[in-house]
Amino acid sequence: MKNMSVAPYVAWCTLLSGLIGLVGFIFLLLFYTIEVPAMLEQGQLTADPQTFGTLNDASYIFVALFLLPGALELYRATRSKAPALSQFGLVLGVVGLLAMAVSQVLFVPRLIPTEQAAALQTISAGVVGVWLLLVCITGRSTGTLPGGLVWLGIASGVGMVLLPVTYFFAGTPQASTLQAEMPGVPAIIGFGLGILSQVIGWPVWTTGLGRFFMSHRY
Repeated sequence: MKNMSVAPYVAWCTLLSGLIGLVGFIFLLLFYTIEVPAMLEQGQLTADPQTFGTLNDASYIFVALFLLPGALELYRATRSKAPALSQFGLVLGVVGLLAMAVSQVLFVPRLIPTEQAAALQTISAGVVGVWLLLVCITGRSTGTLPGGLVWLGIASGVGMVLLPVTYFFAGTPQASTLQAEMPGVPAIIGFGLGILSQVIGWPVWTTGLGRFFMSHRY
């Protein structure tokens, strides 16, 4: 969008959100490659905080909060051409991002149990996924976002929406009895795609959005 002018702090916050998300993905890999095998050697998985697992959890506090200015900027850029859709998307984005940050603020010091935190985090990721879809659809229709960002955001948004669907209806011990009516393999595939969308697709999209904002700073 040629006439788009973005405040420098918005561009930097958005870029930091994406980069922190990618660092969080590295922490997640370290958690599963170092800490989980060590726990299995001891004979059981423990709910006690682990260093890399905790760092991954904490990273989403900053991923969510640093993306809020970018969400507001996207609303500002599209509201004149798509007022209803952009406003609805903004509400979902702010609610989802704040819910994600709050759930991790409560979980990292273990103020809430793992099961409750997992449910809150999954729901908030699904809401953020819907926001991603709306933002990219609006960005495409208004010409605000480049094509690469649009399609990556749509793919990541769809994947993140799969998270609450598979979590509550097909894959978690805390899910309702409806999970018994669905086969396990689709649930695993859906949940896996959702996780990949959240830990890779979303931060790559956000980093790209930050770079896009950088090129439109005033």
